[in-house]
Amino acid sequence: MAVDKNEVVAGADLRADLARGAFIGSWTLVPSASSVQLKTKSMWGLVPVKGTFSEVTGSAAVAADGGVTGRLMVKSASINTKMKIRDTHLRGDDFFASDRFPDIVFEIEQVTSTTSGLEVAGRLTVRERTLQLQFLAVVADLGAGRFGIDTEVQVDRSELGLNYRGKGATKMNNVLIIHAVFART
Repeated sequence: MAVDKNEVVAGADLRADLARGAFIGSWTLVPSASSVQLKTKSMWGLVPVKGTFSEVTGSAAVAADGGVTGRLMVKSASINTKMKIRDTHLRGDDFFASDRFPDIVFEIEQVTSTTSGLEVAGRLTVRERTLQLQFLAVVADLGAGRFGIDTEVQVDRSELGLNYRGKGATKMNNVLIIHAVFART
């Protein structure tokens, strides 16, 4: 890649890197350098709640024609909001039903270069319900055969069948905050 370490790659630079094949090949998510967080306003919309999923895996492949495939998988039981009773509730049937649906999966369908980074389209599956998503992401060259992707994705949990509204959980809109670091394999 033609940029300095940790520099955002966008617009013409990103298109040039893609055109010369800088990303062609297989990539594996580096779990220790990546994070997936869930943020929502709970307690009647007044108090923000954040949780982090500690078990994240993934892979991506970039073909010579520029086509991208990829998958990010999160273990639903790995949610940690720093409140044990809330974490147990989130793992239960009102939300993730982690015992029956252990994986939350995002599969890439299409990636397009934009002036500010990438436009990503794909499918998010939670509890065997799938939601089409489209969002913008920023790409950074991390050097040493690694790149990072950062994004915040708005998700209406009711579209995934997560309709629980008790105990102050009145907000349906949630934000997934993703920092994904990939290494060439």
